[in-house]
Amino acid sequence: MSGARLPAELVDLIALYVEGAQWQDSRYTAHPIQVVEIECTALLANFRLVSRAFCRSASPLLFREINATLISRITGTFRLRPLTKLLELSQGSLAHYVKAISVGLGGIYQRSYESAAKSYFEDLKTILPACLPSYHQLQSLHISGPWSLAGSAADPQFPEHFRHTLRISVANALSHVPLPSLSDLSLELPLAHDFAALSECSQRRSSGIPIARTTAFEEVLEGLYRLDVTITDNSGPGGQRYFTKPSSGPQIAYPNPKYAPELFRFVEAAPNVKFLRIRATHVVDMDLCSFAKFRNLHVLELRNLKASIDNFLHIIEQNMDSLRAVDLEDFQLTSGTWEHFLLMLCSVPRLDYFEISGCSYDKDGLSAWLAPQCLHIFDNVRAIETKSFRDYHALGNLQRQIIANRAAAGLPQMDEHDFQYTSWVPLEEVDIL
Repeated sequence: MSGARLPAELVDLIALYVEGAQWQDSRYTAHPIQVVEIECTALLANFRLVSRAFCRSASPLLFREINATLISRITGTFRLRPLTKLLELSQGSLAHYVKAISVGLGGIYQRSYESAAKSYFEDLKTILPACLPSYHQLQSLHISGPWSLAGSAADPQFPEHFRHTLRISVANALSHVPLPSLSDLSLELPLAHDFAALSECSQRRSSGIPIARTTAFEEVLEGLYRLDVTITDNSGPGGQRYFTKPSSGPQIAYPNPKYAPELFRFVEAAPNVKFLRIRATHVVDMDLCSFAKFRNLHVLELRNLKASIDNFLHIIEQNMDSLRAVDLEDFQLTSGTWEHFLLMLCSVPRLDYFEISGCSYDKDGLSAWLAPQCLHIFDNVRAIETKSFRDYHALGNLQRQIIANRAAAGLPQMDEHDFQYTSWVPLEEVDIL
């Protein structure tokens, strides 16, 4: 029986089966998404050629996500004219199916890439704002700069004019292109300073200065459900947990900690997000960011930030009824204790996911006396680097509470390998340590 003779509903089900999308395990990620294997994508492309009916069912799935980065994240090789293809796709009927677009470098920059990268970034500056208006159903936009390797060896220098072009491309696209359906924005840029051009576009509104109308840029940020901002340049002192590599030229000129306010001004312009992820390389002070308007956070992921206990607890308190997941990596408290913070999380009624790794106390903060000496390179990363065992007992309390919350919600349950502190004595039964 040919695909054309089958009921449309059945052909749709067959297409979904061929795609084979699987939800990530909610025990191991704060924000589970559907994942499609590359082999299934190839099968879906062949499925589309069977008949018109199969093409109708497969096309929305096959063109839902378009990756137009210069480097393929899967193979690590160059794509052939990815931006030209993105422009051509925008001019046809298939543009209606596109829900997610990824552009940018998409990998680790090498000097041998200079010619291809130069052409790509010059095209990006004009093609991205030209084609985005045609993607009326676009919900997710991911723009990435160069990644940085771990280790002490210096990364190949990402040319300054490439960084400038990437930054301006982002600013122009978001400032001049209406994106009414966009709900998910992910930016991976080399430096905190790269967010300066973006924060300038939103500074008037976030600072409270009256303006006659809302710009396209402000509409985009105010309408976001998910915001993911990442700084990638890990060169220089403090850029990595265990290693130190020579500072890049841009890092010397624009140190990440110094320009953290630019990053946070950008974040402040998206107060309606439910999912917020901020990932830095050098530790930056989150107290520089005003979270007063963030009152409906569901997921909070933070890496290489620091904050005072009062400000951190205030964020939790004003999102008490909505917060569902918290993921902290290499986060430092400048005051207070992790015990206090973890006990507060125990009272968050809907919290069903918590991950903590390499968190500690700021060695220059008010709680520096709780910070242990520097770890050796081969030490296992601990959940919390602390001299106070009460922090670990409090973590056990929280892990047991999350197990109870997940059971009440009917979610897959954690085991002793996932939550290793559930066997510790409850904090309330511990003598003062």
